[in-house]
Amino acid sequence: MSKEYSEEKRIGNEGVAYLEFLMTKYCLMHKVDESKDIGNDYFCEWTYNGVPSRVPFWIQVKTTKQEVKIITVKEKNKNLLKSVDIKGASHFNINQNTVDYWSGFQIPVYFFCIVLGERENKCFYKRFTPILHSKKYENEKFYQVSEGNNFFAFGDEKNKSGGFVRDLFVDYIRCNYKIGSLAYRNPRELGLMQFPESEETVFGDVIKDYEEEINKTVKKLRQLGVIEGSSTSPSSSSGSIVGTSSPSPSQEYVDE
Repeated sequence: MSKEYSEEKRIGNEGVAYLEFLMTKYCLMHKVDESKDIGNDYFCEWTYNGVPSRVPFWIQVKTTKQEVKIITVKEKNKNLLKSVDIKGASHFNINQNTVDYWSGFQIPVYFFCIVLGERENKCFYKRFTPILHSKKYENEKFYQVSEGNNFFAFGDEKNKSGGFVRDLFVDYIRCNYKIGSLAYRNPRELGLMQFPESEETVFGDVIKDYEEEINKTVKKLRQLGVIEGSSTSPSSSSGSIVGTSSPSPSQEYVDE
């Protein structure tokens, strides 16, 4: 018996083709072979003006042609994108085994959903890095990141701010903080103009979610004599860089 090209498979292929059409202008997309796909469809690297940023991320993508109800939650968020709930697409969910698998990654993970329409297609994504790192983000919404054939790499193209790349940069910072590192790449390498270039900047509003991880690093550096201070009380005001009363140098960039 000959193999069949199922409607489900055709719709899936149409969805990934649309996603690649939208995103290949902005990133290198490496498709994961289906026989090796255990939770991710693409391994990507953001580029700007044709130059790779060395900021990688994973994508899982699902597609539907079902009639779905897209409910606006907020017209404009910190990323300058519209947040929505999507009702009616039963397979726009991620099973727990996949979530558990994703939790071991130290790079950002995104769940993209493609809604194929008669007149135009729509692309949405959900940030999974905050969800994987803290239960307080478990109600993270989808963001609409396309209109017709336009991908919202930036929410404000003129000023190079917001958009998908804003979330990518913040989630990249989150992943670094999760392993106790304060280092990060210059946001200009991703095309972003809204964040400070200085490597000395600490994103105080985000780092609060990673107090334990950062203070472990501080404690270890003090034990090794790399930095001065007591190595026995990393959570005290003299031994911690998290939770101090000093103002955050990036308070205006509160993540949502």
